[in-house]
Amino acid sequence: MSYAKPEGMKYTDLCIEFDNEFYTENRDDEKLYRYMYLIFRMLAFKKSYFRNFADYDGFAQFAASTIYMRFMKKQMNGERVKSLLNYAKASLYPLKVMYQNEAFNMTTEASEDEDVFDDSLSEKMRQSIQSDYQREYLVSAIYDELNNLIDFIDDVVKHTPYAKNAKMRKNLRMSMMLTMLSQTTLSNENKRKLNKKLDTKSNKNDELFMKFMEIERTSEPLLWCVSPSLKQYVSMLVNKVRKNLGKEINDTRAAYTLPDDVLDSIVASAYADKFSNDEEWSE
Repeated sequence: MSYAKPEGMKYTDLCIEFDNEFYTENRDDEKLYRYMYLIFRMLAFKKSYFRNFADYDGFAQFAASTIYMRFMKKQMNGERVKSLLNYAKASLYPLKVMYQNEAFNMTTEASEDEDVFDDSLSEKMRQSIQSDYQREYLVSAIYDELNNLIDFIDDVVKHTPYAKNAKMRKNLRMSMMLTMLSQTTLSNENKRKLNKKLDTKSNKNDELFMKFMEIERTSEPLLWCVSPSLKQYVSMLVNKVRKNLGKEINDTRAAYTLPDDVLDSIVASAYADKFSNDEEWSE
């Protein structure tokens, strides 16, 4: 198959065009599939995954076919992937393992006669792989969700009786933003109290910090040009935002958790190909 990158376009351009066009009504599936193929092939090249050049083409076809269908299924379920690049980078290594298992019929389970991994070492490796994988991608994905906080607030506000009142809608948004900021930031008074109680030799400092954060979370809402009579209403709206945001973060955490079968494949093939963190992606 071996598609060529369009002349004058960078890989970042392919990703941007894909993200902008995939969810449009009259998208060009053939073109977007080629873009996805090129992205996976480029990322595999950067990792030097294979010895034979033909394997990069085979892997890119396998990865693009698998993930393109997954994107379409997510769309039918009302889900939307925000970034092809982030998704491709996050799924690259598991896809490589899957491709090698299918293409080369590689054995992914340690032989009973080969006492390569004992249970404790195997479990430590699984934990380490999972931790590295999530540290590389999960934190960034959660930050993306937090950066979209205003979208969560807008979604809640538009379902209130004030949705068609532009001035009130703006004031509610500001009140909710200020409240969430206030309730997730330690006040100067609580900082002083916390510092007095902190013990550099104690392993309970995190627990103490969370107690003070809980105090802040239950503090009074901050109102912006909104009647004091709506104080509890603003609190209720903020709690809705927290609930929706929490669900999104939990879903993101689940999406960036490697399945057991993939972890087993990685551990079993560790001698053949050492698991490594993704490199910085560039042109």
